[in-house]
Amino acid sequence: MKSGKGKLIRCNGDIYEGDWQNDQINGKGIFMRSNGEKYEGDWVMNQIQGYGKSTQSNGDHYQGNWHSNQKEGHGKFTWADGDVYEGEWLKDKRNGKGIFSS
Repeated sequence: MKSGKGKLIRCNGDIYEGDWQNDQINGKGIFMRSNGEKYEGDWVMNQIQGYGKSTQSNGDHYQGNWHSNQKEGHGKFTWADGDVYEGEWLKDKRNGKGIFSS
């Protein structure tokens, strides 16, 4: 069983480096997909949960709160073209109060 700090390289080229507990990703870590996508932040039992930053291969990025692998709570999404939304999220969608600027 994996526990402590470690690095996992999958055969498809995806890489996880960070904390493990009871054979699950748990704590702080970085997950890099072979397509250039990246997530750095908190994990709970193999799920993105807590605070972190994701970057898409097209340059879009989100920094904020997560729950069950989805944007949830307060966060800031910046599109590659410079547009920005900062505000509330629910189940991976903008929801509630927020400010959009371009």
